[in-house]
Amino acid sequence: MFLLNFGAGRSLALLGPLAVAHLVAPATYGAIELALSVGLLLGPALALGVPSATPQLLLIHRDERVPDRLALAVLMVAITGLGLAVGVGLAGGGSTWMLSALALPPAAAQLSLSLYCRARSRRNLAAWLDNFATHAMWIIGLCLAGAFRLAGASAPTTATFVVGYAFIALALTFAAGLALHRFRDPDLGRRYQEAIKIGLPMLANSLGMSFVATGARLLIGLTLSVADVGVYSFVFRLAGV
Repeated sequence: MFLLNFGAGRSLALLGPLAVAHLVAPATYGAIELALSVGLLLGPALALGVPSATPQLLLIHRDERVPDRLALAVLMVAITGLGLAVGVGLAGGGSTWMLSALALPPAAAQLSLSLYCRARSRRNLAAWLDNFATHAMWIIGLCLAGAFRLAGASAPTTATFVVGYAFIALALTFAAGLALHRFRDPDLGRRYQEAIKIGLPMLANSLGMSFVATGARLLIGLTLSVADVGVYSFVFRLAGV
């Protein structure tokens, strides 16, 4: 069963974005990939290493009071992402950077849920959550493309994806807030600081690995155009198939 879930999760994470690339303009696809890269790099960083502390807290410290700390970390990143998106929009920063801000919550949720499931030996669920942010991206893309096609409109633009990602960010904010209310245990502040102390030293390694995976997209996006990011990302994912 694990091999089936692992294979299906990885396959859809590879093929889903390629399908989106076929349905939208290169610049739009490039903006999505750039936003995803920003989210995967900065989302875990804004969580201050709390998700990375999960395996040690559960397996070494035998501390079962982890869900409320993860919920708080995701909630803070989600609120930050929504706030940054609003700020970028008001400042006229453009749809690409609004999208990048809204990609932060799914990335933080991906790391938190994946590490928690792995520490709990829920391998089948972890096989899907390992690529949660990517799955969210292609599902939003296919839903928007399908809606536009039914309406007889042209392909969705980056601004349209901002709306889709805003919905995901709001949903994660609500879910994290609900989880925090449901699982909150006493002395959360002290325990949250403890998780930061454990996880923060691991953050440098995590950021380094994320930059290896996403750095090329970021550099292309900063020096060239989002359409170039789209071309590079498409070829990179196609090679991965």
